[in-house]
Amino acid sequence: WKQLERAFRKMLHRIVGKGKTDLEFFLWHNLGIIYRDRQQNYEAAAETFRMASRVKPQDQTERQILAELFAMMPNRVEDAIAEHQYLLREDPQRVDSYRALYRLYFDSHQHDKAWCLAAALTFLNKADAEQKKFYDQYKPVGVNMTARLDNQRWVKDLFHPDESLYVGKLFEPISYGVLGAKAQNDKALHLLKKYEVDPNASTVTFALTYKFVAQVLNLQYVPRLFLRNDQPGPFLHVPGSAPPAVVCFSSFLSGFTPMQLGFVIGRHLSYYRGEHFIRTLVTSHTELKAILLAGLNVAGALPPTPETAPTAQVLQSRLTPAQLDPLRTIAKEFVKAEPNADVKRWIQAVELTACRTGFLFCNDLMIAAQMIQSLPPETPVDLPPKEKIKELVLFSVSEQYFRLREFLGLRIRI
Repeated sequence: WKQLERAFRKMLHRIVGKGKTDLEFFLWHNLGIIYRDRQQNYEAAAETFRMASRVKPQDQTERQILAELFAMMPNRVEDAIAEHQYLLREDPQRVDSYRALYRLYFDSHQHDKAWCLAAALTFLNKADAEQKKFYDQYKPVGVNMTARLDNQRWVKDLFHPDESLYVGKLFEPISYGVLGAKAQNDKALHLLKKYEVDPNASTVTFALTYKFVAQVLNLQYVPRLFLRNDQPGPFLHVPGSAPPAVVCFSSFLSGFTPMQLGFVIGRHLSYYRGEHFIRTLVTSHTELKAILLAGLNVAGALPPTPETAPTAQVLQSRLTPAQLDPLRTIAKEFVKAEPNADVKRWIQAVELTACRTGFLFCNDLMIAAQMIQSLPPETPVDLPPKEKIKELVLFSVSEQYFRLREFLGLRIRI
């Protein structure tokens, strides 16, 4: 086997980087098998399989081999975890990786992370008796948080990775101009003073949950809350309300648990983060794209066209110098970094961020999934509920979610 190892290494020395991808992959892979199976040299095997993976990054077999190898090496637990996290992102239905992660976390005394894996396996109906027992034993009653989200936690951990920061930051100052153009008084919007509720003074469960969620989300502006017990209907944004307002009709004012309300309100209020606020004013993908281009016109980053000029003129007349300055700055960065940004994908990613936010406040995949399936789409280009739930399960076993649990004081204690 030593001679075969040398022969493989000599051949690799001759062909590496010469464009013979299939042969190079074959040699690295089989050299890894020699190290692993014949010499039990796991460190060398891991390095060799990693080289094979670099030659063919799309080949999942090498990543699976690496995950298994690292799990056998006491000092490479974190590498094993990283490989399984990668495999799950590529295939969210990969039950073996959920189970392997549960075992890796549990055996390395990372019990909160192990509990999150047990929760995901239970939700997927793939938990064994041990995992189900562990999940049930530490399943929380209610949600208690000990901190407020800061900007870093929002952007680094709560935002969905597909959510373009440039698009959001560009829309943030633009949204002031759009609000100015769409603004109507409360009377025109049927926002009657007698239905406005102060969450700080109310004892209604919905208002109490609203107050709690708003505090944790640490929003710059919290929309006014109107409760309409007199009419059936959902929980709605009120486009054009100034200051912004939301209305909850009677359908959500009874028959829901605090955890269900936590999901609904968390999801809803995430749209009042500055980068997302424009989505409460405009739902049309086509209109949002036109507004984005008009904003770039106003900032001087793109020349106006006959199609965008009217919208650009409206924005120009509504934006103050304090709003125009950051718009010009971010527009320059946007044109360099993301000139072909996908507004449709941004809309979908903002909704995925909203679902993540709702999940934080119910701390239960089953409840989150039920609410996602029951709530109406946010926009015509919304992802189907099945896709949102798949993304949420992945989030529930991610390092981003684990960091949020630690930061907010949600971790289980053993």
